[in-house]
Amino acid sequence: MPNVDDDSINLADDADDTEETGFSSDSVVDRASKRQRRAKTDPEAAAGIAGLYLETVQRHILDFDFEALCSVSLSPLNVYSCLGRGKSSHAFTHALAIDHHIFINLSTLKVYCLPEEYEVTDPSLTDIKYAIRPFYSPLQIAALDSSNSYSYDLNNKPYLPGFVGLNNIKANDYINVIIQALAHVKPLRNFLMNDEEIDVVNGIICKAKLMPNGMRKKSSELANRFAAIVRKMWNPKAFKGQVSPHELLQEITNASGRQFSLTAQSDPAEFLAWILNALHVGLGGNPKKNGTSVIHQAFQGEVKVESQAVSADAGNQSFVPMFDIRKGNLSLLVIEFVVDNSSVLRINNDEVTVSLFNA
Repeated sequence: MPNVDDDSINLADDADDTEETGFSSDSVVDRASKRQRRAKTDPEAAAGIAGLYLETVQRHILDFDFEALCSVSLSPLNVYSCLGRGKSSHAFTHALAIDHHIFINLSTLKVYCLPEEYEVTDPSLTDIKYAIRPFYSPLQIAALDSSNSYSYDLNNKPYLPGFVGLNNIKANDYINVIIQALAHVKPLRNFLMNDEEIDVVNGIICKAKLMPNGMRKKSSELANRFAAIVRKMWNPKAFKGQVSPHELLQEITNASGRQFSLTAQSDPAEFLAWILNALHVGLGGNPKKNGTSVIHQAFQGEVKVESQAVSADAGNQSFVPMFDIRKGNLSLLVIEFVVDNSSVLRINNDEVTVSLFNA
């Protein structure tokens, strides 16, 4: 499980089902079955079951920023945050042993109650689903830069969406500063927050050309996690005013072959160069073709280099060779101009005096 662990959802004790010294799984399951049978014929009983245990959910200790792995099997597949279905699942056992009953599937965002084994569709859980996976309409995305309204977390502390802190887990501040900068590059940010551009759940680049097999291009896990953290940074309904980049950091470490990690400092400029190229490929770009991804469209510029072959006038011994910036005076110099245009994603500060990108 992720950092929404066993203590994320605390439930009231049920004296009929558990004792201080242990629990009886048979009695709990039998009671759950009786509730289900009664609900089929009694509308009032059905309504009672639908809201069962919801008052025990404690939002202020929920944290969905960590990597989704089952704490028992260590599998990233079909992970539930204190959730699960089926009597053979780890979540079912957890519900009986710890007396926790409300679970949410971190992939489908469906909520279940165990051991009763029914889906909970109560609208009061909408905010939890939004905290896990924020979504934005095109109109909301277009209005991001024009809004300066503060939001409030569960502790009633104000924060400005898009300008939230990123946790420095150990030595990842050099990564955090690049994430913060890229999250404010408008073309990239808008692309990553738009479900019509990238499907972060299924890892699909929605508007990419169909491949020969008729399928859409898949986005990389790095691109999916980067999109997820950008969406959380701009979330106006967050439970807390900061975001942990832990899940993204794990993928950065894997994708870079441990060149960049959260345990050792590195050069932010080198990391920027690496992640721009990695995101270009991860978002469907062709490594050998310019302008094939939103990364190139937002960041790629062109450097024009002019070189001159210079020779001194043999009849003028005091002549000092120099570049002719006018290109028109050939009386003293024999000059050949060679022009080389190169596409780049990054250049050094001393090579340019104007901004390549205006937010």
